[in-house]
Amino acid sequence: MISGNRNRRWTYRREQPHQANAVAVPNQNNQSQGFRRQNWSNNVREKGHQGRHRRRHRKFSTCQPPVEDMDTTEDVPQFPGFVFDPTTRKHFRIAADHSGVCAFTITNYTRKDISRRRRETERCYQLAQKRSFYFKRMTIPVVAAVQDLSLGARNFNRTVRRIYENRLLHVGSDPNAIQETYLGTSSEHVKGCQFLDIVGSGDDAQILGCWAIGDGSRNSRTASKMACLRACFNEEVARKAAIDMDKLTGHDMSTPLNTLGLEFILDGEPIDVPEPILVDMTVAPVDSDVTCVLYVTAESRVTEHGIVSMCNVVLQPMSALCTDDDDFEVRNSPIYNIRWSVESSAIYSCAWNSNKTRIALGMEDTAKIMDVITEKSFVISSRRRNVISQHFTSDGDLIYMGLRDSDVILSDLRMKSHHVTGSLKGSRSAGWIRQLRTAYPQCVLIENFRGEVCNLKLYDLRRSDRELMSFNGHRNTHFRLPCTVDCQEKFVFAG
Repeated sequence: MISGNRNRRWTYRREQPHQANAVAVPNQNNQSQGFRRQNWSNNVREKGHQGRHRRRHRKFSTCQPPVEDMDTTEDVPQFPGFVFDPTTRKHFRIAADHSGVCAFTITNYTRKDISRRRRETERCYQLAQKRSFYFKRMTIPVVAAVQDLSLGARNFNRTVRRIYENRLLHVGSDPNAIQETYLGTSSEHVKGCQFLDIVGSGDDAQILGCWAIGDGSRNSRTASKMACLRACFNEEVARKAAIDMDKLTGHDMSTPLNTLGLEFILDGEPIDVPEPILVDMTVAPVDSDVTCVLYVTAESRVTEHGIVSMCNVVLQPMSALCTDDDDFEVRNSPIYNIRWSVESSAIYSCAWNSNKTRIALGMEDTAKIMDVITEKSFVISSRRRNVISQHFTSDGDLIYMGLRDSDVILSDLRMKSHHVTGSLKGSRSAGWIRQLRTAYPQCVLIENFRGEVCNLKLYDLRRSDRELMSFNGHRNTHFRLPCTVDCQEKFVFAG
């Protein structure tokens, strides 16, 4: 005992805890039962001693693994009708599914809640493995798949899926088939593709693109043209291509053949853009009947003060994407045809939100949010970086911004100031951002311009310090072709 200033302090010697295991044996005598009670009392006193020691020494910390890394099922008794909580190290009774008990509290559990947490834990564990897709998947030959189908080992839908997966995995760098589709007159020469995206899903899917048009001379770009192409399958073309492919020898295997029977047909009327330089472009569904295209163009003019660059922001309906193609009065309404001109700052990107009819413009040092209906606008911070990509959430309250030479930031538009609420570490120079709204709303896909091998990354907003998954094999340095995710959000295609 140490005394001083009328205070008493007790010092204890820390020893390793003694653990005694009692084994229950049938037909035990009173002596064995007394020994078990004595061991139980010793363990209780030892635990109380450790608790008092930890309360007096608050700076003392034991090196224990985190709860998510501990094996909570080891040496834990399991009781029927109860569940063990690794956080509190206690057992709780399992409530009925429709008992009205809140499943989000820590002391109440239902069977649905337990299964949902188990699935979420397994999903996060699989995503946290940082799986790499550098090695090719093992593919099943078509002959083996058909044989398994005939023997009943596989069903028809799974066999068809395997065949299409094998085709996708064996696609090389050379195109299988080349098809020319005229966007307008034959005198217009296409100089390059500036934008390409897939709109819709299933049989209603369309390819929306913007192509640079020239007069025939080298490196001449006079205007741009937007058009929608509809893909269709021609079984007769696929059958003839398959017959021709069987006749090819080993030296002629590089001959392009349209074995899938794909044909691209011009759908609707194209849009002529007088400016040849397209900065960014996105689909803007205004309502259920009219779907517009939001795009930004740039042009330079020679004035008395020198060369001045001006950016034009245009919102224009696309006839191929509208429900009623023949309703010209609705499509020519000033509500759907809006044009702004910006000379004060250059524009690098644009985004659209249908829920609140907002437009986001990424500029040099800031980002501007504009309301189409009220014509009000406000500026949010971009940390003095160029905003090269943007993406709204479904409700329109949050926006992702990809910054040049900086990580992606997340801004909350409901706040009056200090809109930036977080960032995604390791996502520098993101040129394309996509939220997985159907499968995993908390996950975001990002593609950057840095030219790395791991160019596509998947992030979880609940843990933004590192990526959950990276996709190898895609490298981009300066092209601005957006990636595409299928309607079920299971495949991603990078141009």
